[in-house]
Order: sequence, then C-alpha cells, then structure tokens
Amino acid sequence: MVSLACPANLSAPGAVCFGAVVGWMTHFTLQRAAKVDTRWLGSIVAILGGATITNAFDPAAGLFGAYAIGLGGAFFIRTFIAAPFADIFFGELKDWQVVDLKSNIRFEGSKAACEKWAAKNMPSAEFSILRKRND
Repeated sequence: MVSLACPANLSAPGAVCFGAVVGWMTHFTLQRAAKVDTRWLGSIVAILGGATITNAFDPAAGLFGAYAIGLGGAFFIRTFIAAPFADIFFGELKDWQVVDLKSNIRFEGSKAACEKWAAKNMPSAEFSILRKRND
C-alpha cells in the first residue's frame, strides 16, 4: 500500500492559501466582472472539489495543506507574474482584430496573425490592428 502522508504542519499555511485563492476569485467575480461567467463558477467548484477529495483520503495526512499550498502558489504566480507578460509568453492569444475604416471586423487572432493577414489581404491605409474590447 502506498502512503500518501505529508507533514501535518502544512494544514495552517494550506488553509491560508486556500482561503486566499477562493476569496480572491470570489471578490473578483462579484466586484470586477461585468457579468458572472460560468467559467469562474466552474473554477471555484473544481477548487472545492479538489479540496474535498484530498481531505477524503485521510484528513490527518496533511494532503489538504499540500494541495492548497500548490493551488495558492500556482494561482498567484499566474496572476501576478505570468499575466502581465502574457503577450510575451503566450503570443498566440487571440485577442486582436483587423478593423477596416468602417469599423467592420475583418479578421481575429493573435497580433502576429493579424499583421500577417492584413499585409496579405488589405492595403495599409484601409485597416487598423486593435486589441479586442471585453464587453
């Protein structure tokens, strides 16, 4: 039988990380989002489900603490370190548009894909490449 034991002293820091992640996501959803997106709700349900499963194995083993510290670390690294550099690290984000002079969207994709498409399909004086608006 495989032992899944972690140090018991991870429970308190794990609970802090877990509360911080769930609190941050709930605050963002309620205060900043124009409308509640089901993806946010699904993320919170998945986080709670993961905590429930890790705690179901053996509550005294400290798995919840390890899970929550990993969750908190990954969440805050993604939020505060990776997100500001998303265009550099994840250049294929599809949040750019080629817009003609009449404000018609002609093409959507990454910035590089928009530039390539516009150079091939439109004269330079007839378009703009803009970041999508999140309405």
